[in-house]
Amino acid sequence: MIVMKFGGTSVKEAAAMTATAEIISARIHQQPLVVLSACGGITDKLLRLAREAGLRHIQESTSLLSEIEEHHKKILTTKTPDNQQAHHDMDVLLAQLREFAEGLSLLGECTPRSLDAIASFGERLSTTIMTHILKANGNRATFFDARTVMRTDDNFVNAAVDRVQLRRLSKDLLLPLYSNNDVVVTQGFIGSTDAGITTTLGRGGSDLSAALFGEALDASEIQIWTDVSGVKSADPRIIPTARTIARMSFAEVRELANYGAKVLHPDTIMPAVERNIPVVVLNTFEPEHAGTVITADIPDGSAAVSAVSARHDATMIRCDIPPDTNATTVLNELMDYCVLAKREVLHCTIGESVCIVVIQGPEPVLYESRVPYTVGQVSLLCVAGPNLRHDAVSLKTVCAELVQYSPAALAIGTSDVSVVAILSPAVVQDALKGIHNIIEQQ
Repeated sequence: MIVMKFGGTSVKEAAAMTATAEIISARIHQQPLVVLSACGGITDKLLRLAREAGLRHIQESTSLLSEIEEHHKKILTTKTPDNQQAHHDMDVLLAQLREFAEGLSLLGECTPRSLDAIASFGERLSTTIMTHILKANGNRATFFDARTVMRTDDNFVNAAVDRVQLRRLSKDLLLPLYSNNDVVVTQGFIGSTDAGITTTLGRGGSDLSAALFGEALDASEIQIWTDVSGVKSADPRIIPTARTIARMSFAEVRELANYGAKVLHPDTIMPAVERNIPVVVLNTFEPEHAGTVITADIPDGSAAVSAVSARHDATMIRCDIPPDTNATTVLNELMDYCVLAKREVLHCTIGESVCIVVIQGPEPVLYESRVPYTVGQVSLLCVAGPNLRHDAVSLKTVCAELVQYSPAALAIGTSDVSVVAILSPAVVQDALKGIHNIIEQQ
């Protein structure tokens, strides 16, 4: 069994749905569990609908309802024009959505619980359509409501899943469906409490759903289908020659994501990593591309330096340490400031000076210190590679390149698979290109 998760761009409209259905059909022999997101852009419209209805903005909410209805009916009419059951199932869902929006308008409120309930319609609509498309293509396919097994707490908008219950219920209720079907279609992102109240899983919820289903069902592989062909060695908008990394470790993905790379959020695939299930990032619109395989361990034969990424939303507070002052005390005071000011810390170093890097916020840094300090905007550049910390030759090459750009600090040793440089935003693109030249020359 494999799990195939398709994001919003993969089910955005009729042509994308067609491409996705063909990819699924080609893998029927692997007994896929298909986990779908809402059609691209629909979740945002549903959340706006909930807020407008809660504010009793009748014209705005009616307009949004019409847009959502027309979008899905257009796909269904294009793909299954004569399927009465498909249109009936769609009409039932849309009627429920309309009724729920009217209820919010009558109550004049929009709670987190209401947001989750209305957001769930995106995935429920996309999976209804895909199930009927697969059936129309001659596949033995069935729809399965994820809320039946994806049990969560009641922390609406960001619910936590009960993985023990999910495993038990999936074995009891989901697996038996394969005795009469080749493919099961279900939703990402949504779940329910023990009382049957709909919840959502928060940021990256569909990827998380896929990983959790893979863990619960002991899948051989989890495929994340999106609109990019795997994880790139750099941002292709900056480095046009950036290439797809064939295989990489979860640790490398985590480091790159923390420092600006637009890859899947690493925490969402943690359940798969813990179960040692490979995660493959693939492109719906280039299905022949092998993409990137992400594994818990460092793959054999990996390049010494795999990728480079940068994030630019950072501010550095740098304190110079007088001879009679304890640097650790200064660092602790800075950390206390960050806690009180609700500043997220990205990085810190300690030595002759103490540097702490935080995410830029709307408010200026107002740190009261007994030692001199400076504040300035910085960029963080992350160089990732398997065992980079322990590869003396590669580490020397990377550091020699980075020191040319006068980093405020180099962090070596905080991770086995990365080196992080604090750089002036003015030189970070040149540094990216310099590091990527090393990658290309391997």
